[in-house]
Amino acid sequence: MGCSRVPRYRTLPPSVRTISVPMFVNRTAEPQIEEDATRFTQEEFLADGRLDLVRQGEADAIVRVTLRDFIDRGATFDADDFPSSREFTIIADVEIVRNVPEQPLIGGRRTVSATTFFNNETRSADFVPEPRGMDQALRTLAQRIVWEVLTGAYETEATDPG
Repeated sequence: MGCSRVPRYRTLPPSVRTISVPMFVNRTAEPQIEEDATRFTQEEFLADGRLDLVRQGEADAIVRVTLRDFIDRGATFDADDFPSSREFTIIADVEIVRNVPEQPLIGGRRTVSATTFFNNETRSADFVPEPRGMDQALRTLAQRIVWEVLTGAYETEATDPG
């Protein structure tokens, strides 16, 4: 008997067919990352296609995200103690609320994170400039937010080695 991978399935109530993703709240020290993080998450919901992305007043549910922490650290260092690779970690709290006056939570608050490693050595062929490394981290976070909203699964290992 072999092992097979069991795909995650949608765990949102069947009545939730449309969602709204308003601008994220940024509680990190990194300015303006909420703008790209919100846009990338909206793009990921559109690409997934299982829920329609609509205006807040028309949505069955609202996905509220608070960016809680942004960590930028050197991962490896050269002989002069300059970082030759860097690591960005972004941690966010995600809530799904019904679009009704009392706005009850669907499934409780969840924490989602993404970590991206990239080469910071400018003389290297695989050098990644900081803005591209940030985009990678925010896109990975967006994918994990969509996955969390759709499946309700919590992943403890949130590392993206790419």
